[in-house]
Amino acid sequence: MQLQQLLTRAETFAPLTLAEPWDKVGLQIGDAESDVTGALLCIDVTPAVVDEAVKRGAQLIMAYHPPIFEPLKSLTPTTFKQQALIKAIENRIAIYSAHTALDACPGGVNDRLAQRLVEAKHWGKGAQGTAAVGATIRPIRPHRPAPSAEFKVVVFVPRSHVSALRDAMADAGAGIIGEYTKCSFNLTGTGTFLGNQKSNPVLGTSGIFETVEETRIEMVCPGWALSRVAQVIRKLHPYEEPAFDIYRLETRPSVETPLAAGQGRLIHLDAPISPETLVKRVKKALGLKFVDVGVPPGLTALDSIGLCAGAGGSLLSEAPGVQAFITGEMRHHDALDAVQRGVMLILCGHTQTERPFLALYQEQLRGLWAEAKVEVWVSEADVAPTGIV
Repeated sequence: MQLQQLLTRAETFAPLTLAEPWDKVGLQIGDAESDVTGALLCIDVTPAVVDEAVKRGAQLIMAYHPPIFEPLKSLTPTTFKQQALIKAIENRIAIYSAHTALDACPGGVNDRLAQRLVEAKHWGKGAQGTAAVGATIRPIRPHRPAPSAEFKVVVFVPRSHVSALRDAMADAGAGIIGEYTKCSFNLTGTGTFLGNQKSNPVLGTSGIFETVEETRIEMVCPGWALSRVAQVIRKLHPYEEPAFDIYRLETRPSVETPLAAGQGRLIHLDAPISPETLVKRVKKALGLKFVDVGVPPGLTALDSIGLCAGAGGSLLSEAPGVQAFITGEMRHHDALDAVQRGVMLILCGHTQTERPFLALYQEQLRGLWAEAKVEVWVSEADVAPTGIV
């Protein structure tokens, strides 16, 4: 199956529209029309990961972190990252990253981590000696579509000039909806004005209150054509001071965008648990022996938890009221401030919060690509750069 067909199916699970605006997601290296029979999953693309892809016969690397993030001024083997990219290109291996789209999507990195924390097999006994498994989970920052680059232009013009002005606005780029052009809505009404002695009205007389039968023309307009359309109105409108309005349109909600999508997750437990219990469950969910913990004095029970894999400290400010926050890493002063404000912190290591998802992503892609019979492997060469010893 061609690469683009595989990626289209993969994006039904993690649509790239869910990614943060600053992210560099998508196909970074490769020919979308190339054939793929094997894919290797990893967190970071290193020369060792590319070597593994070559050895396994993979034509695609699905990397969580995009290897090309900052613009490349050159492509020479001077850094490990550029060495990996060159090696991938030489071996015709494509590289794709969904990154924060995987963080945000239902069933993605943060969602699955939250679900693991509330699954019965991870819980044991709660603060009151009973199993505390009931919980609601929702995004900390729900996904919102990017601001629209489309506008609506509304102009009021005498009926005698409607056709000429509407056609000129269309020629300038307004009125395009899908496969249709010259789309407009027209409504007849009455305009009024009173010109002072310095005015020179096309219709009526200065100093006399006038009423004129006018048509309201509405046309959608892309941002790139807005200036041209405004110039056309000023040039062709018969009035000295043409009346027109410009409205920014909201992005139309996509039927493909799931309601539960967004960054981070908030967990509200039906029954409180102790800080010690939460730490044990985080370790079990992530398969870790050690985590970095900060517990505010006096915190003995909690039922509101926030989490974000990776470096998710910035989301804490968007989760007021949480008693505990789980993430990979935070800056020292941000961590100090959080604990002083009464928020328990559990810092698990940046990629340590992301790596458990690879096995789940593997199963997801195997299902989506079942028809294509594509082999999907989780990289063995991809390891966390640091660890506690």
